[in-house]
Amino acid sequence: IFLSSVVRLQQVDPGFRPAGVMTGSVTLTSAQYRDNEPRREVFVDDVLARLRQQSGVKAAAAVFPLPFGTSVKPSGSFDIENLPTPPNEPGPHADKRWATPGLLAAMQIPLLRGRWFSDTDTAQTQLVAVIDNTLARAYWPHQDPIGKRIRFGRGQPWAEVIGVVAHTRRDSLEVDENKGVVYNAFAQEPVEGVTFVARTAGDAESLRQPMLDAVHGADGTEALYDVTPFSALVDASLAPRHLLVWMLSLFGGLALFLAAIGI
Repeated sequence: IFLSSVVRLQQVDPGFRPAGVMTGSVTLTSAQYRDNEPRREVFVDDVLARLRQQSGVKAAAAVFPLPFGTSVKPSGSFDIENLPTPPNEPGPHADKRWATPGLLAAMQIPLLRGRWFSDTDTAQTQLVAVIDNTLARAYWPHQDPIGKRIRFGRGQPWAEVIGVVAHTRRDSLEVDENKGVVYNAFAQEPVEGVTFVARTAGDAESLRQPMLDAVHGADGTEALYDVTPFSALVDASLAPRHLLVWMLSLFGGLALFLAAIGI
Protein backbone atom coordinates (compact mmCIF):
# COMPACT_ATOMS: atom_id res chain seq x y z
CA ILE A 1 0.00 0.00 0.00
CA PHE A 2 2.78 2.41 0.93
CA LEU A 3 4.77 1.55 -2.20
CA SER A 4 1.73 2.12 -4.40
CA SER A 5 1.07 5.45 -2.65
CA VAL A 6 4.60 6.62 -3.48
CA VAL A 7 4.08 5.64 -7.11
CA ARG A 8 0.81 7.57 -7.22
CA LEU A 9 2.42 10.64 -5.63
CA GLN A 10 5.19 10.58 -8.23
CA GLN A 11 2.48 10.83 -10.88
CA VAL A 12 0.86 13.93 -9.32
CA ASP A 13 0.96 16.94 -11.65
CA PRO A 14 2.71 19.84 -9.86
CA GLY A 15 1.49 22.30 -12.51
CA PHE A 16 4.86 22.53 -14.29
CA ARG A 17 7.41 20.21 -15.93
CA PRO A 18 10.59 19.91 -13.82
CA ALA A 19 12.40 17.41 -16.08
CA GLY A 20 15.29 18.96 -17.97
CA VAL A 21 15.40 22.12 -15.84
CA MET A 22 18.41 23.33 -13.84
CA THR A 23 17.94 25.85 -11.03
CA GLY A 24 20.37 28.12 -9.18
CA SER A 25 19.88 31.05 -6.83
CA VAL A 26 21.53 34.43 -6.25
CA THR A 27 20.96 36.92 -3.44
CA LEU A 28 21.80 40.49 -4.46
CA THR A 29 22.60 42.04 -1.09
CA SER A 30 26.08 43.43 -1.81
CA ALA A 31 26.64 47.20 -1.68
CA GLN A 32 26.24 47.74 -5.42
CA TYR A 33 22.78 46.11 -5.47
CA ARG A 34 21.41 47.06 -2.08
CA ASP A 35 18.69 49.69 -2.55
CA ASN A 36 19.49 49.78 -6.26
CA GLU A 37 16.62 48.09 -8.12
CA PRO A 38 17.70 49.16 -11.64
CA ARG A 39 21.08 47.50 -11.12
CA ARG A 40 19.42 44.27 -9.97
CA GLU A 41 17.34 44.25 -13.14
CA VAL A 42 20.42 44.81 -15.32
CA PHE A 43 22.23 41.93 -13.62
CA VAL A 44 19.34 39.49 -14.03
CA ASP A 45 18.82 40.50 -17.66
CA ASP A 46 22.54 40.01 -18.34
CA VAL A 47 22.57 36.53 -16.77
CA LEU A 48 19.49 35.47 -18.75
CA ALA A 49 20.93 36.80 -22.01
CA ARG A 50 24.13 34.81 -21.42
CA LEU A 51 22.17 31.69 -20.52
CA ARG A 52 20.05 31.84 -23.66
CA GLN A 53 23.21 32.00 -25.77
CA GLN A 54 24.47 28.71 -24.31
CA SER A 55 24.18 25.61 -26.46
CA GLY A 56 21.26 23.41 -25.48
CA VAL A 57 19.31 26.05 -23.54
CA LYS A 58 15.71 26.09 -24.78
CA ALA A 59 14.38 28.72 -22.35
CA ALA A 60 15.61 30.65 -19.32
CA ALA A 61 13.98 32.88 -16.72
CA ALA A 62 14.20 34.10 -13.15
CA VAL A 63 11.65 33.70 -10.38
CA PHE A 64 11.30 34.26 -6.64
CA PRO A 65 10.39 32.17 -4.81
CA LEU A 66 10.81 28.93 -6.74
CA PRO A 67 8.10 26.31 -6.09
CA PHE A 68 9.63 23.42 -4.10
CA GLY A 69 12.66 25.63 -3.44
CA THR A 70 14.31 26.26 -0.10
CA SER A 71 13.54 29.98 0.14
CA VAL A 72 10.68 31.49 2.13
CA LYS A 73 7.30 31.73 0.41
CA PRO A 74 6.00 35.32 0.79
CA SER A 75 2.26 35.83 0.99
CA GLY A 76 -0.12 38.60 1.99
CA SER A 77 -3.58 40.07 1.91
CA PHE A 78 -4.59 42.21 -1.05
CA ASP A 79 -7.38 44.56 -2.04
CA ILE A 80 -9.62 44.19 -5.08
CA GLU A 81 -10.75 47.46 -6.62
CA ASN A 82 -14.46 48.19 -6.04
CA LEU A 83 -14.75 45.21 -3.69
CA PRO A 84 -14.44 46.53 -0.13
CA THR A 85 -13.40 44.09 2.58
CA PRO A 86 -16.06 43.66 5.31
CA PRO A 87 -15.09 44.78 8.83
CA ASN A 88 -13.08 42.24 10.85
CA GLU A 89 -12.43 40.20 7.71
CA PRO A 90 -8.84 39.42 6.63
CA GLY A 91 -9.65 40.02 2.96
CA PRO A 92 -8.31 38.17 -0.08
CA HIS A 93 -4.98 36.41 0.50
CA ALA A 94 -2.41 34.90 -1.87
CA ASP A 95 1.16 33.76 -2.26
CA LYS A 96 3.39 36.25 -4.06
CA ARG A 97 5.97 35.53 -6.76
CA TRP A 98 8.15 37.74 -8.94
CA ALA A 99 9.08 36.53 -12.41
CA THR A 100 10.63 37.51 -15.73
CA PRO A 101 9.00 37.14 -19.16
CA GLY A 102 10.40 33.69 -19.98
CA LEU A 103 9.10 31.79 -16.94
CA LEU A 104 6.17 30.01 -18.60
CA ALA A 105 8.42 28.56 -21.30
CA ALA A 106 11.16 27.60 -18.83
CA MET A 107 8.81 25.85 -16.38
CA GLN A 108 6.13 24.96 -18.97
CA ILE A 109 3.28 26.44 -16.96
CA PRO A 110 0.13 26.67 -19.11
CA LEU A 111 -1.27 30.12 -19.88
CA LEU A 112 -5.06 29.87 -19.59
CA ARG A 113 -6.20 33.40 -20.40
CA GLY A 114 -4.78 36.80 -21.29
CA ARG A 115 -1.03 37.21 -21.55
CA TRP A 116 2.16 36.74 -19.56
CA PHE A 117 4.73 39.44 -18.80
CA SER A 118 6.69 40.87 -21.72
CA ASP A 119 9.73 43.08 -22.17
CA THR A 120 7.40 46.08 -22.50
CA ASP A 121 6.30 45.73 -18.86
CA THR A 122 8.82 48.05 -17.21
CA ALA A 123 9.12 50.31 -14.19
CA GLN A 124 7.77 53.16 -16.35
CA THR A 125 4.60 51.37 -17.51
CA GLN A 126 1.32 50.39 -15.87
CA LEU A 127 1.84 47.99 -12.96
CA VAL A 128 0.64 44.52 -14.00
CA ALA A 129 0.02 41.17 -12.35
CA VAL A 130 -0.80 37.62 -13.38
CA ILE A 131 -2.88 35.31 -11.19
CA ASP A 132 -3.39 31.56 -11.15
CA ASN A 133 -6.71 29.86 -11.82
CA THR A 134 -7.17 29.03 -8.13
CA LEU A 135 -7.25 32.73 -7.31
CA ALA A 136 -9.47 33.46 -10.32
CA ARG A 137 -12.05 30.89 -9.18
CA ALA A 138 -11.96 32.12 -5.58
CA TYR A 139 -12.49 35.86 -6.20
CA TRP A 140 -13.87 36.13 -9.75
CA PRO A 141 -15.97 32.94 -10.00
CA HIS A 142 -18.48 34.23 -12.56
CA GLN A 143 -16.51 36.90 -14.40
CA ASP A 144 -13.32 37.50 -16.31
CA PRO A 145 -10.52 38.74 -14.01
CA ILE A 146 -8.59 40.25 -16.93
CA GLY A 147 -8.56 44.02 -16.52
CA LYS A 148 -9.42 43.92 -12.80
CA ARG A 149 -7.09 45.74 -10.44
CA ILE A 150 -5.50 44.58 -7.18
CA ARG A 151 -2.99 45.96 -4.69
CA PHE A 152 -1.05 44.63 -1.71
CA GLY A 153 -1.55 47.24 1.00
CA ARG A 154 -3.51 50.44 1.18
CA GLY A 155 -1.73 53.37 -0.41
CA GLN A 156 0.11 51.08 -2.84
CA PRO A 157 -0.45 51.49 -6.59
CA TRP A 158 -3.05 49.32 -8.30
CA ALA A 159 -1.81 46.50 -10.54
CA GLU A 160 -3.90 45.41 -13.52
CA VAL A 161 -4.51 41.67 -13.92
CA ILE A 162 -3.34 40.78 -17.45
CA GLY A 163 -3.38 36.99 -17.40
CA VAL A 164 -4.38 33.74 -15.72
CA VAL A 165 -2.05 30.74 -15.52
CA ALA A 166 -2.44 27.19 -14.23
CA HIS A 167 -2.10 26.56 -10.51
CA THR A 168 1.26 25.16 -9.37
CA ARG A 169 1.94 23.26 -6.19
CA ARG A 170 3.84 25.21 -3.58
CA ASP A 171 6.22 22.68 -2.00
CA SER A 172 4.51 19.30 -1.73
CA LEU A 173 3.11 16.57 -3.95
CA GLU A 174 1.30 15.06 -0.98
CA VAL A 175 -0.64 18.10 0.21
CA ASP A 176 -1.85 21.02 -1.88
CA GLU A 177 -2.84 24.01 0.22
CA ASN A 178 -4.77 25.17 -2.85
CA LYS A 179 -3.58 28.70 -2.17
CA GLY A 180 -3.75 31.16 -5.04
CA VAL A 181 -0.71 32.94 -6.44
CA VAL A 182 -0.16 36.49 -7.67
CA TYR A 183 2.81 36.90 -10.01
CA ASN A 184 4.50 40.31 -10.19
CA ALA A 185 6.72 41.48 -13.05
CA PHE A 186 10.32 41.39 -11.86
CA ALA A 187 11.20 44.41 -14.00
CA GLN A 188 8.62 46.49 -12.12
CA GLU A 189 9.78 45.36 -8.68
CA PRO A 190 13.29 43.81 -8.79
CA VAL A 191 13.59 41.85 -5.53
CA GLU A 192 16.93 41.02 -3.92
CA GLY A 193 16.85 37.26 -4.38
CA VAL A 194 16.09 35.27 -7.54
CA THR A 195 16.35 31.71 -8.75
CA PHE A 196 17.40 31.18 -12.35
CA VAL A 197 15.70 28.34 -14.23
CA ALA A 198 17.01 27.05 -17.53
CA ARG A 199 15.44 24.31 -19.65
CA THR A 200 17.17 21.89 -21.97
CA ALA A 201 15.94 18.99 -24.08
CA GLY A 202 18.55 16.73 -22.47
CA ASP A 203 19.91 16.17 -18.98
CA ALA A 204 19.53 19.15 -16.64
CA GLU A 205 23.04 18.49 -15.26
CA SER A 206 24.45 19.63 -18.60
CA LEU A 207 23.39 23.19 -17.67
CA ARG A 208 25.22 23.32 -14.33
CA GLN A 209 28.43 24.84 -15.69
CA PRO A 210 26.70 27.12 -18.24
CA MET A 211 24.59 28.58 -15.43
CA LEU A 212 27.65 29.17 -13.26
CA ASP A 213 29.45 30.77 -16.22
CA ALA A 214 26.49 33.05 -16.97
CA VAL A 215 26.36 34.39 -13.40
CA HIS A 216 30.12 34.86 -13.12
CA GLY A 217 30.20 36.47 -16.55
CA ALA A 218 27.59 39.01 -15.50
CA ASP A 219 29.27 39.73 -12.15
CA GLY A 220 32.23 37.74 -10.86
CA THR A 221 31.59 38.87 -7.30
CA GLU A 222 28.18 37.18 -7.05
CA ALA A 223 27.85 33.57 -5.93
CA LEU A 224 25.40 31.08 -7.39
CA TYR A 225 24.15 28.61 -4.77
CA ASP A 226 21.68 25.71 -4.52
CA VAL A 227 22.47 24.68 -8.08
CA THR A 228 20.11 21.72 -8.35
CA PRO A 229 18.05 20.00 -11.03
CA PHE A 230 14.40 20.93 -10.60
CA SER A 231 13.40 17.25 -10.59
CA ALA A 232 15.62 16.66 -7.56
CA LEU A 233 13.83 19.40 -5.64
CA VAL A 234 10.44 17.88 -6.42
CA ASP A 235 11.65 14.38 -5.53
CA ALA A 236 13.07 15.67 -2.23
CA SER A 237 9.56 16.63 -1.14
CA LEU A 238 8.79 12.89 -1.04
CA ALA A 239 11.87 12.01 1.05
CA PRO A 240 9.89 11.48 4.31
CA ARG A 241 7.49 9.14 2.49
CA HIS A 242 10.41 7.24 0.92
CA LEU A 243 12.03 6.86 4.36
CA LEU A 244 8.79 5.52 5.83
CA VAL A 245 8.41 3.01 2.99
CA TRP A 246 12.03 1.90 3.39
CA MET A 247 11.67 1.40 7.15
CA LEU A 248 8.37 -0.47 6.85
CA SER A 249 9.82 -2.68 4.11
CA LEU A 250 12.90 -3.40 6.23
CA PHE A 251 10.93 -4.35 9.33
CA GLY A 252 8.39 -6.26 7.27
CA GLY A 253 11.20 -8.25 5.66
CA LEU A 254 12.78 -8.88 9.05
CA ALA A 255 9.45 -10.09 10.44
CA LEU A 256 9.04 -12.44 7.47
CA PHE A 257 12.58 -13.76 7.97
CA LEU A 258 12.00 -14.42 11.70
CA ALA A 259 8.68 -16.09 10.94
CA ALA A 260 10.35 -18.32 8.33
CA ILE A 261 13.05 -19.33 10.85
CA GLY A 262 10.36 -20.08 13.43
CA ILE A 263 8.41 -22.23 10.98
